[in-house]
Amino acid sequence: MTTRGEMYCFFRLGLVTGLVELHEVTAWADAQLIEGPEADFDLVELSMAQRWPHSKMIYLLYQLQGWPDMDRPVALLLERAAERLRQNPASAYDIAMGVRLLDAEPRLAKPLRLKLQELEKDLERYRASELSVDELRQRLEDVIG
Repeated sequence: MTTRGEMYCFFRLGLVTGLVELHEVTAWADAQLIEGPEADFDLVELSMAQRWPHSKMIYLLYQLQGWPDMDRPVALLLERAAERLRQNPASAYDIAMGVRLLDAEPRLAKPLRLKLQELEKDLERYRASELSVDELRQRLEDVIG
């Protein structure tokens, strides 16, 4: 089962990478409030943040997440990226540009960090027209599984 801290982390990473929309965070918080036995101030704050700038929501999620293990949030995010890529293979560049931002996370597992660094090189090659969109998509699939 995914903990609340892991979900906060997933949403934060999702907003940073562009794989999650702000309304998804507030909808999740609303659902948690409806299902929960008692109101939780953190969830109420998230629920009411529909019109906040992304930066403010990202900061709040960072404050709320604590120090969860990164494996579950990152796995959820990579699943989201893979689903988006399946839905729209032509969006490989946009998805790769977002996913590469995970490299800035200090507690990221080293094997994934190495893959992200390779993806960054692939993006440079793509921008230099040395890699086709299909090749970039394949490289992205190697990263996100």
